[in-house]
Amino acid sequence: MPRKSLLTPVVSESSWHPHFKQLLDGPLRAPTRTALEDLFQDFVDVDGGKFVKDFQTAGFDARLFELFLDCVFRFEGYRRDVEYARPDFVLSGRGYEFCVEAVTLNPTGGKPLPPFDASELAPRADGENDLERLHLTPVLMHEALTKKLSKRYWDLPHVRGKPLIIALQNFSERFSLGHSSNPLIHLLYGIDFQMAPGTPSRSRVRHVELHTHERGGRAVPSRFFEDPENRYISAVLFTNTGTISKFTRFEYRRNRARYPQISAVIRYGERHVHGPEAFLPEPFIHRVGEDGTNESWCEGLTVLHNPSAAYPLDHLSLPGVSHVVRTPEGELLTYVPEFHPYWSHTSIHRGGSVEDVVQRLWKVLRDVRRPRE
Repeated sequence: MPRKSLLTPVVSESSWHPHFKQLLDGPLRAPTRTALEDLFQDFVDVDGGKFVKDFQTAGFDARLFELFLDCVFRFEGYRRDVEYARPDFVLSGRGYEFCVEAVTLNPTGGKPLPPFDASELAPRADGENDLERLHLTPVLMHEALTKKLSKRYWDLPHVRGKPLIIALQNFSERFSLGHSSNPLIHLLYGIDFQMAPGTPSRSRVRHVELHTHERGGRAVPSRFFEDPENRYISAVLFTNTGTISKFTRFEYRRNRARYPQISAVIRYGERHVHGPEAFLPEPFIHRVGEDGTNESWCEGLTVLHNPSAAYPLDHLSLPGVSHVVRTPEGELLTYVPEFHPYWSHTSIHRGGSVEDVVQRLWKVLRDVRRPRE
């Protein structure tokens, strides 16, 4: 059987998505290309043979996210029933069955955003954009979830009686891949977190109840999971890691010696801090393939459970991800793996002093005050 190709062009260059063009042309993208082509061999296009064309054109982000999810579930031991195209994943394995529908939040007008650059991170004034950020993303997420609800996947015979998960990744803003799952907590549970002045700690954090989100004349209700109409969504799976960088790190960590043109692949971001008094994240920097750090496909995923779900999702079905649960008493509980990144970025280097790069990134991570989500 001939080897499949995700990257061999099937459309004219004028139709290429900018990120697809960057994949083909970028000399430092060799690990990414290898990972994509290798992992695509076990992927089955259940959507009428459109996957490759979509990936190379306007559907780049959505199709990359689908391939990423396929890797997540495959490496977690699940089998995808490829007889069905709706929803995107009908899964069984490890003694569980559930279904997943993927959705991406895309830039307004469909115009792709330029890649993230750490040099653009900068301190901000207190309160800058807090209110806008609190409401912008939940409004977009509410619209995306409502659109999926209209499909009524739970009425399909092969879905009926099984947990249904909506998997979501946000590509809508310039820095949206730096957002954590907090906007979804605001929307799904109607809770915001505010920290009293003083030393950052959990003991100084209070919950604030939210009821609506409004932006640009659009208002949507909060507490999405409390609406009885939404009981057939068992959980929402959120990630900001289903990107090209994940595939790059996957291959470079395994086969670093195959890419002598690359001097270093550096991943940096902010991670969860465990402990009863820990509230704010802490920065991290990994030299991929050199410092002994590892990474699973499900690292960085968060599952937010619907307390009113008609068919609840068992936490043990996805043990390697972060889980958010609201108890009947209204308490919000989180279960977080040992290493859980809230956001990260990956930079690839051809030469120069890697130590100088690392020191500069540490300074950026120490100095920046990221917007509260």
